[in-house]
Amino acid sequence: MSGRRPWALLALGGLLWIGAVVVAAVSLVGEDVDRGVLQAPPLPETACPDPAIGVHSTPTFDGDAERRAATVAAIHETLDAQVVRVSLLWHQIEPVEGERDWRRLDSVVEEIRAAGMEPLLVVLGSPSWANGVAESTPGHYLHVPARGTALDAWLERYSDFLADAVDRYKDFVRRWEIWNEPNFAGFWRPRPDPVAYRQVYETLRATILGADPEAEVAVGGLASLSVPPGAGISGLAFLRRLMRAQPPLDNVAIHAYTTDDHPPDVHVPGEKNFDDIERVHDQLAAEGERASIWVTEWGWSSDTVGESRQARYVDRSLAMLENRYPFVSVATYFADHDRPPELHYGLLDAQLEPKPAAEAFRAHAERLASRCHPPRGG
Repeated sequence: MSGRRPWALLALGGLLWIGAVVVAAVSLVGEDVDRGVLQAPPLPETACPDPAIGVHSTPTFDGDAERRAATVAAIHETLDAQVVRVSLLWHQIEPVEGERDWRRLDSVVEEIRAAGMEPLLVVLGSPSWANGVAESTPGHYLHVPARGTALDAWLERYSDFLADAVDRYKDFVRRWEIWNEPNFAGFWRPRPDPVAYRQVYETLRATILGADPEAEVAVGGLASLSVPPGAGISGLAFLRRLMRAQPPLDNVAIHAYTTDDHPPDVHVPGEKNFDDIERVHDQLAAEGERASIWVTEWGWSSDTVGESRQARYVDRSLAMLENRYPFVSVATYFADHDRPPELHYGLLDAQLEPKPAAEAFRAHAERLASRCHPPRGG
């Protein structure tokens, strides 16, 4: 997340994560710990043109089961999204070592698949018993141990957990993103470390592919691509440092917000621009990398630019993704719905009613869906 609001919004984002986890934990009391086999249709083999478009959502966190189901239904029925980006939170699933509780994520995956959409899971965070940070510490689950024996031990535990997750969801989830904005201190605490991230990425990528060789794995969404954030490393600089060790890069996820919410097709020198997407591609190409790009967050606040202008920007940005950037294979807009009083980036309002931007998004989604077809021989 970026723009002139970056640090306040980043702090807000962290608070939303933390508060949502508390809500989720409380609402799970009294439910069965493991319902067994998921009651969801497996992923189809339908071939669709790039990019697969969708939205970033928080159904894992949003209120009770009724609200969660309503959110997923609105994403499908109103937006016709193909992909829904949600978070896989280890600390939520295994707050006590050895006691894994998959109920909430199971229901989210089931609901998304039942609506014919595809979940994209962001692997993020860890429980206090694994990272050694007290639960009383703000954002405790976003702390990562320092390089060395502590990180090695943490990764061994993480791999055990993640292998279980991939085995559980591999029929329903094909895309995995390793962390969210690891170049920001707010999400990789106490401070970003490209070398440590490389070790985490390589280890967890191998874990995912070991459990599901057909899976697609991405470097976790790098933000503030061309301008260093106040507490972190610019996305492009972080990627350069990551690439020094030549890790296996299949997909690189990025967040393409613009400074001051300026339009996607306007380039402002020295600021964050939507067309930084091309700069990431050029940097990869210069190193001989053929990784595809996932744009897993971008958007405009209707509270800042107005609902009509937000709709125009959404339309222009999707047209650019479809026509100008053929190397982008996944694009998930931030966000599905507004979360007042601070966040008004949604395509839907807080009551899940469509804003004008929803119509612009749906037009692109329907056009892309009309070009999908079964594989030959299917």
